[in-house]
Amino acid sequence: MVTYDGFALLALCLLVLYFQRAGGALMTYRGVRVVTCPGTGQPAAVELAAWRAAVRPVFGKPALRIHQCSGWPERGHCDQGCVREIAAAPADSLVPNILAMWYQDRACVCCGTPFRQIHIGSHQPGLMSPEKIMIEWKEIPPQNIPQVLAAAGPVCWTCLMAETHSW
Repeated sequence: MVTYDGFALLALCLLVLYFQRAGGALMTYRGVRVVTCPGTGQPAAVELAAWRAAVRPVFGKPALRIHQCSGWPERGHCDQGCVREIAAAPADSLVPNILAMWYQDRACVCCGTPFRQIHIGSHQPGLMSPEKIMIEWKEIPPQNIPQVLAAAGPVCWTCLMAETHSW
């Protein structure tokens, strides 16, 4: 015979499972991403409706939808074909991950210090443009990151601070 306590325990276990999966989906699908727009073939900065993906049923795949796109409103709301790229490799299109992968196995163009593991946040490295101008990440629109990375050189935080801030 199943008691009230048994049902409460089962409900609690299911609730914990739901919140665990929802929290994991929220962490996986939040943040700005750079994808290739299927309509233009150009990079686009997108944000998913992460909460929508997180509140889907416990079983099954999350329903991914674009919440914001750098191509809107000029191109209007599209068919969101780029969602397939994100679903195939969710971490690869996140801006911090793109930057961290790019810095890997490189050295500062100013002092030669090799980059180790990069955590985009405080003390973040920068770039040097082909014109020898120091660039901070906050100055670059996410959709321009692939173009900028193709032409720029990596600069460590120390050199970036020494060149861009007068003490």
